[in-house]
Amino acid sequence: MGNSIKDKTKKVYHLWSKSYDKEDNPALFAERNFAIDILKLNEKDIVLDYGCGTGRNIDKILKLTGNVHGIDISEDMLAIARKKYSNIELKLIRSQNKIPFDKNFFTKILCSFVISHIRNIDILFKEFNRVLVDGGKLVISTIHPEANFAKYKLKPGDRFELMKYDINIQHSFEELNKALINSGFEIEEKKTIKINNDMEHYYIKESFAQIVNTPFLLIFSVKKVSAPRINHS
Repeated sequence: MGNSIKDKTKKVYHLWSKSYDKEDNPALFAERNFAIDILKLNEKDIVLDYGCGTGRNIDKILKLTGNVHGIDISEDMLAIARKKYSNIELKLIRSQNKIPFDKNFFTKILCSFVISHIRNIDILFKEFNRVLVDGGKLVISTIHPEANFAKYKLKPGDRFELMKYDINIQHSFEELNKALINSGFEIEEKKTIKINNDMEHYYIKESFAQIVNTPFLLIFSVKKVSAPRINHS
């Protein structure tokens, strides 16, 4: 159990929590506000920031709606978020198989850079379905299935090197599509974010020449349309 990807992820984010808010992260730079823009938030929305970490997206969400809840597996990341947002409900995830909220609680869910640390995404997506209202929207940002991280050579610097830890999973398009559809979601939009010239300063010259204009991140926007399918196998 101590070697599970969940346990390893908690340890990694314990280490990263000390510098997370201070770093210039290429993945966060590339995602910018795209995921939140795609959520199309309004003041009536009740939002779950799943994997909220130190709360990097909470300030953006609060500009659009006052009703946001955050959950994360890292107590260290949450401790930092709680200092910044003492009036926001921020919960520790004790089991990735259970989101600690009632059925049909949320109208929108943001899941940013989380599923790349979860092997069994089917269980998580079914939980998203459970806590979303009918017609509710889920937006997921993650590593693009076609990104070749063997070529992503960052310039030396004071940056936490997440990719050197064995906690990253690239789910295929087929796996994502199947899990979402079986969990009762309809896919509305897929957005590919590529490495562009604005990101050149992150990478050594030879590496950047190989990766520029190649897929980097993927953002899914999906809508709850039905209950999850029951697996009888």
